[in-house]
Amino acid sequence: MKFASVLLSTYYQPKALQMSLYGYLKQTNTNFEVIVSDDGSDIHTKVVIEELSKIAPFKIFHVWQPNKGYRRSKIVNKAFGLSSGQVIILSDGDCIPHRNFLETHMHYHATNRFCVGGYVRLSQEYSEHLNAKIVEDNDLAQLVSFNDKVRFYSNHIKSFFYKLTGKINRPKVYGCHISVDRNLFESVNGYDENFDGFGKEDSDLRNRMNMSGAEAFSVWNKTWVYHIDDSLDPGVKLKRIPRNKDKARSYYYREEVAVRCKNGIIKEV
Repeated sequence: MKFASVLLSTYYQPKALQMSLYGYLKQTNTNFEVIVSDDGSDIHTKVVIEELSKIAPFKIFHVWQPNKGYRRSKIVNKAFGLSSGQVIILSDGDCIPHRNFLETHMHYHATNRFCVGGYVRLSQEYSEHLNAKIVEDNDLAQLVSFNDKVRFYSNHIKSFFYKLTGKINRPKVYGCHISVDRNLFESVNGYDENFDGFGKEDSDLRNRMNMSGAEAFSVWNKTWVYHIDDSLDPGVKLKRIPRNKDKARSYYYREEVAVRCKNGIIKEV
């Protein structure tokens, strides 16, 4: 039976993380572990993890690094080093997984394949009133609008088209919803940690996996996550160190991009 490792990125959003972890308690497949990849949060995040660990039927680990700006690539690579699953699922701690999230990704997992999907954005009003009981008792699928469904199927069709054209910078990827075969993630040396202080690390990972000859597979129309508005943890807006978008563009569009990055899981610089 396949085993999955969920690498769940978080930063100063303990309430959202709690809701996310409750979502994993409701999964139709429980053959997985969760490794919280913490980019410098305070003690409140640790408390949430300890409380949920007492009731979860799966193991929850906590990997932390000090806050020196946006360094998601580094902390997720570190979390990967503690993982044991053949299916690596990359998501965020402010996202609640749909109940078939793990089951879907484990079903469509294959050697040399990565899967991409999307999210439903929860409103500010709904997010402000989120609690464990709502996540446990309610079927959040009722929040998926007609427009969401159209977007899911549209992106699924586009992903299939891009697969045929062989575009390296497609399909569209979101860091809250990617799964990767473990050997594939290792072969490209994971995330490029040169993405330090700025984003686009997920797009870079996708590009390098495509360059390696991996298969991109869409689960847009099969499962999704529910993205919680920042209003549940309003303090996070004040704590975020702004990302340098100019550096992100400059490094992302560099002239030579190697399939296997030098500054990744293994340091080859």
